[in-house]
Amino acid sequence: MTADAVERHGEEYRLQGRSPDDRSAEWEWAIEQAYVPLAIKVDGVERDESSVGSAVEGIRRIDLEDIALVDIHCGPCSVARSRSRISRDDHDYIAILLNLAGEERVATLLANGPLPAGAVAVWDTKQTARFEVGTALVKRTLLIPRDVIREAVGPKLDLPAAPILGVRARLLAGFLDVVSQNAASLSHAERRDARNATLDLIAGLVRSNDVACFSGDAAALLPQIDRWLERNLHRPLVPVDIAAAHGVSVRTLHRLYRASGKSVGEVLRRRRLYRAREDLVRTAEPVSVIAHRWLFSDASHFGRVFRQEFGCAPGEYRATFNGRGIPPSA
Repeated sequence: MTADAVERHGEEYRLQGRSPDDRSAEWEWAIEQAYVPLAIKVDGVERDESSVGSAVEGIRRIDLEDIALVDIHCGPCSVARSRSRISRDDHDYIAILLNLAGEERVATLLANGPLPAGAVAVWDTKQTARFEVGTALVKRTLLIPRDVIREAVGPKLDLPAAPILGVRARLLAGFLDVVSQNAASLSHAERRDARNATLDLIAGLVRSNDVACFSGDAAALLPQIDRWLERNLHRPLVPVDIAAAHGVSVRTLHRLYRASGKSVGEVLRRRRLYRAREDLVRTAEPVSVIAHRWLFSDASHFGRVFRQEFGCAPGEYRATFNGRGIPPSA
């Protein structure tokens, strides 16, 4: 696929092909020029030239010194950032994704789920990813070199795991609307000012560590963390590891659990106690073995916290409930 197959006006690329194969090839060529290399498979329905929006499929790139604003208008498709695409790309971007209209599902190392219209997500382009577009999509992306965003945010780049909604997301989206609408008339100095203002808004977004920035409240992120904890209770866990696994700061992690009325340590201890209680009834293993499995320092410590939680010693509990079933877990 060459540039002859795509209408190009400055940094705007308009897709011309009608068949899915032609459009897939055109998209791959154009997206590599204006964005990053991606594998793209367009939905198997041929484009109807009379359909609403069919003529606007394409890409527009606006350079603001060393960062780029890229607008994409596309129909249903599957998109992948594979290791082979990453290996042939010399750029090292952090991408700020804004869904302006339509439906898209994003799967990266940080998150897996829908990106609602009006939401902002963050993607490290050196990591593999998949994007499933279910309807006509209007998407805006900021491509920011990693060293540039580190200068704006700080050396510890704590990328949020969940889509960001709220006032800060709306401020960023509104400002970028103004930049996009006036791009053709911006002077060099105005582009520099727009670049600096954009980075300030992103720094506020990423640094906020506010519970409300994660899908509006803690409800969206806490279940994700809880499921991860359940799968990893057998491992030694400290807050810094849990926070890192979900792309949030330790302060945000503690704030999320405080809002639920519990501390991270209390949640871990209680869940391990309930798993140990199940083992007491289901197995004949020594109490010390069960205590060790669920990371209590020794049988004495396990016995003390078990009595505090359930009102009796582990051995007494086993004798009482042996053969009578297991009470509900926490």
